[in-house]
Amino acid sequence: MKTVKIIILTLLLCVSSLINAQEWSPPRVVSIVPHGHIDPDFYIDNNHVIHNVWSHRFEDNYRRIYYSKSFDYGHTWSSPKNISQNNSLWAGNPHIIGDSQGQLHVTYDFNLGVPENSHVRYTSCNEDGIWNPSDTISEQPWSRWNRLLIDQNDKIYCFWLHNFAPFEREVPYKIFENGIWSERFITPYPEIKGCTPVVVDPNNNLLFTNYKLVDVGYPCSILVYYTLSADGMWSELTQLSENSLFGFPDITVDAQGKPHIIRGEITKRDEFNIPTHEGTIHQYYNGSAWKEDLLVEIPGTNLPTFQTAIAFDKYNQPHIIQMEYRDNSNFHMHYQLINNQWIGTEINENESYGFIYNKLISHNGYLYLEYLTSVNGNGRIMLRTLEEKPIATMEHKVPMTSLQVSPNPLETQSTIDYSLQQAATVTVKVYNTKGDCVKIWSPRQQSAGSYQLTWNGTDHNGNRLPKGIYVVSLHAGKYLTSKKVVISN
Repeated sequence: MKTVKIIILTLLLCVSSLINAQEWSPPRVVSIVPHGHIDPDFYIDNNHVIHNVWSHRFEDNYRRIYYSKSFDYGHTWSSPKNISQNNSLWAGNPHIIGDSQGQLHVTYDFNLGVPENSHVRYTSCNEDGIWNPSDTISEQPWSRWNRLLIDQNDKIYCFWLHNFAPFEREVPYKIFENGIWSERFITPYPEIKGCTPVVVDPNNNLLFTNYKLVDVGYPCSILVYYTLSADGMWSELTQLSENSLFGFPDITVDAQGKPHIIRGEITKRDEFNIPTHEGTIHQYYNGSAWKEDLLVEIPGTNLPTFQTAIAFDKYNQPHIIQMEYRDNSNFHMHYQLINNQWIGTEINENESYGFIYNKLISHNGYLYLEYLTSVNGNGRIMLRTLEEKPIATMEHKVPMTSLQVSPNPLETQSTIDYSLQQAATVTVKVYNTKGDCVKIWSPRQQSAGSYQLTWNGTDHNGNRLPKGIYVVSLHAGKYLTSKKVVISN
């Protein structure tokens, strides 16, 4: 009885800390790996249990798939269990989902150290916690980069990438229903060369965003969108981008079932076609047409892959997580749409490694963020939570309300106008196309009100900057917003 009371008290304390949290919770360690990178994925069931899988590196070509679960919102985790029954080869890229009967399903890539022999495997766990032996579901070698999805009728889809000839790829898939995997199907788009996230809308349609190959050189891919209807009909491809992509896009749906995509993109190039700027684009379908807005544009090309995630909370508000490299450091950023302006919040900083493999889930009134980072050379899977609140309750926390630069382009000088709705320590910076901070106004404590700075296009030392594109960033406390400005002569 005493043990039961202790367990109940622990759970109550965990729930209390989660409910009372006004900001992102401190990071909770899911797993620590001495070296090498890992591929985390997680799923939350209807009983609020968090299920996690990842790839654990032992040697260069030897990795296992491990599983762990948490009953207390990620504060404590069960002992990791090897679910790949692997003692010699490289298993990676695991994905996990659960069905309405409480059964867990996991797919992963196997034998990645020898790509010509790689294939996709599947295993499952019943509600009693017993894991079944894994089976191969891809018949052909060169099969990897699997994606796993379950629809609202407990029908499971597994997609993967298959290299069937040099520089030739296809995206096969199988469907798991009533305990049996179907025959192998092929996605009917030969120009699709990747395998990226998939989401199910309220009408049980599958919505995809993916890479389309447009050139064998650099850049080589653009973003497209397509669907698989609930009655099994594939749509035509819709091109969403003219520019080359970097990293993996992410896709979700809002409360009306409309798709929203977040993607990284090369936004600017110089006269030699060399990328100079990378940006994050939020793209969405409003019911009649695709619209987009620029979340942030960063000079330079230093953003790694696997860094961006998007989710809608219970109030139908979008949240975006990504890593940004600036000022010689990596920042974990949380963006919200406040007063029709994307405002970023710095939630963490890491100079050496950063924050990758971000995944964001809205569940039971909270956002769950999982990511991979490194501390003292050790890879760590971390989990953080945030209580979901109406955006109206968040607006008063954001110091800045506006940022404008005019005239733009800048010929002789421009005025930087910004407004604060509360006191904050304010820093204004200007970045060039290499990502260098070329101009900074010293941090100052400012009260609520409107402010102006005059900038004549010079750097720290008063030297006129060359013609080109620059980014003016306003930091107010831990919040950030930015605007592009052109120096025209």
